[in-house]
Amino acid sequence: MFEHSNQQQQQQQLAEVQKIDQRKLGRELGLFMFSPEVGAGLPLWLPKGAVLRQTLERFEQQEQSKRGYLPVVTPHIGKIEMYKMSGHWYKYRDSMYPAMIENAAQQEQSSQASAAWMQTHDSCGSPVYSINAEPGDNDYVLKPMSCPHHIQIYKNELRSYRDLPLRLAEFGTVYRYEQSGELNGVLRSRSFTQVQKIPYMLIVGDKEMAEQTVSVRLRTNENLGDMPVASFIERVVGMIKTKSKEL
Repeated sequence: MFEHSNQQQQQQQLAEVQKIDQRKLGRELGLFMFSPEVGAGLPLWLPKGAVLRQTLERFEQQEQSKRGYLPVVTPHIGKIEMYKMSGHWYKYRDSMYPAMIENAAQQEQSSQASAAWMQTHDSCGSPVYSINAEPGDNDYVLKPMSCPHHIQIYKNELRSYRDLPLRLAEFGTVYRYEQSGELNGVLRSRSFTQVQKIPYMLIVGDKEMAEQTVSVRLRTNENLGDMPVASFIERVVGMIKTKSKEL
């Protein structure tokens, strides 16, 4: 009796979840669609969905402006060299689209690298790509995240501690080659737009410079207080090592 009641409850819960499934709502409300001709995991936003997106973006832009964020726009592609420098290439390369060769001459020189993208298949029968050799640093890839581009904007000019905090924000469309079994409507897709916000929050004042200390504030606005420059560097290095072990 108890097991039967439990099964009924589970079925009711499943039915309620299906009513608000984002794929069902997106189709019924005319918000977005998918086309096999375009490709799996690549949503097409219909007029109603586009208006909804624009409304959310306007709200986000207003909130960013209140908090001192400056808008930037970056390309949809970037050189592999940049992603190697940031470290993203070594961690996310299996979820990135295959590299693009810049021109025919370079393609001939890099034939071994381009041929290294060997096509295989996952358990669901969909094509995936693995790398057997290293593509050239001058090859391009669709960007899986925007932060390396933002670092280039920050490095574009000399900056003083008086310029900080510097807050940059972008509605950046990124591309990730999710496996077919991982796709789930617009919740898990191969192309999506995220609000990329990069705050540079190291606060250094005249007094601290004279005393060789820094005042550190996290992006969450948590104030870590003053600490010697050497201690600050040790702390950052320790955090990087800890994070690397977790990965």
